[in-house]
Parts: sequence; structure tokens; C-alpha cells
Amino acid sequence: MSEAWTTAERSTVLKFNINSPSTRPTKSPRAAIAGRIVRVSVEGFRAGGGRGAGNLQVDLTASPPRVVVDAQLNGAALAPLANRLPPALDKIRGTYSAAGHYEMVGLTAGEISSSIHGHASLLLRGVSFAEFDLLGALARAQGKTPEPSRTDPVLRSASFVVRVEDRRVTLAESPVVIGGIPLRISGVYEFGGMADVRIAPEVRRAASPWTLASGDPSLSLEANPIHLSGPLDRLALVRPAEAVRQAP
Repeated sequence: MSEAWTTAERSTVLKFNINSPSTRPTKSPRAAIAGRIVRVSVEGFRAGGGRGAGNLQVDLTASPPRVVVDAQLNGAALAPLANRLPPALDKIRGTYSAAGHYEMVGLTAGEISSSIHGHASLLLRGVSFAEFDLLGALARAQGKTPEPSRTDPVLRSASFVVRVEDRRVTLAESPVVIGGIPLRISGVYEFGGMADVRIAPEVRRAASPWTLASGDPSLSLEANPIHLSGPLDRLALVRPAEAVRQAP
């Protein structure tokens, strides 16, 4: 085997059979080994009800090895991810699609977590928050009262950009519309397990399902955002004064 790694221009094609309860290949992955560079191509797999594909390159001429990953997943369900989210989102529904490019150095968990960097695009569709009243929480953060007759607000479609660098995942501020209310969402997840999420109204006047003390159904969406902080599966609302103290 050592000769195979060091012989220049030597190339071979291997087929792998991968079995996983969460990721099932629809086509056998293929790997090409040329010199000391390994390239693995997965032309099709299923995960969370979605379909995906990806490519992996491992450059063994470097020490530690350099690794590049390109992958995409389309139409996967959000429901299987609920156990990693706060209990209030245990009935979340909808689908997501993602495509990303990541680079890292090393093959151990420690090497990967300290060196991985890259970016991904994320598309959410038809997201229902079920029993989690996001708009109600935002209304109360602004001193407003949500109308009790509101139905479950749905996020029809939203696009996000996610970046990974310096042991953290950053969700760039992105516009979304939930239940007719325009919002902006951003966040950070540290590899240590802590997350910080900010949900703010767009600064403009809009028709609103919230009721003011005067009974006026419209309001200036310019006040307090929701600020959530803590482990990802136990995010808690941070009061405005605390959020100011925590801001960098």
C-alpha cells in the first residue's frame, strides 16, 4: 500500500458501499487515487428525505493532509433536525436545501474543527413553527399585543448565507417574511456549543397583525429585536438590557 501512495501518476478507481441510517447512497461512491491525491465523488445520496451529491479531495502530499469538500442537498425535511433545536420547535416543519464549499487541514476531529473554513447557501421553504409563537414574542418585545386570532405563521421561502471560520458558524443578516411581517435574522454558533440569534423587524411601516393600545393596526417596525442566546437546543430570550451588555 505504501508503494501505491508514492508512485507518481498511478491512478486507480475504487467503489465503496456506504450504509448509514441517516444518509443512504443512491449510487455507489467512486474514488480515484492519483499519486498522493484522493478524490471521492458521491453522485447521489438521500438524507432527511432530500437528495444530495458531493465531492471530497484529500491531498496527502501535505502534512497534515489538506481536505476540500463540495456538497449539496436538496429538499430535505426540517423535522428530523428538531431534536437539536429548542423544545418549542419540536414540531417544526418545512424543507431546506443547501450547497457548500469547505476546506480544512488534518483528518482528526480536533484538526478539522480548528481549521475548517468555507461557506454555504441555505434555502428554507414552507417552514411552519407550529406551537412556537415567533411573531407573538417579537410583538411582546416591542410592548405590543398580538391578535389572538392569528393562524400559524409560515415562512414561505427564505435564502441565507452561512460562513464557517475560526471555530464559529455565522449566519449573515438576511431578510425573511413570516406571517406577512418583514424581519431580518442573523446569528452565530460557536463550536463550543453556544449560539446567539437576533431577529429584528424591518425599519418601515407595514400592515401588522399586532394591536397597539390605540387600536391602530399599523406600527412603525423599528423597535426592539428578539435576542436569543445559549446552547442551540436551549436558546433563551435575552432581555433588552442584557442584550446591550452582551453586544460586542
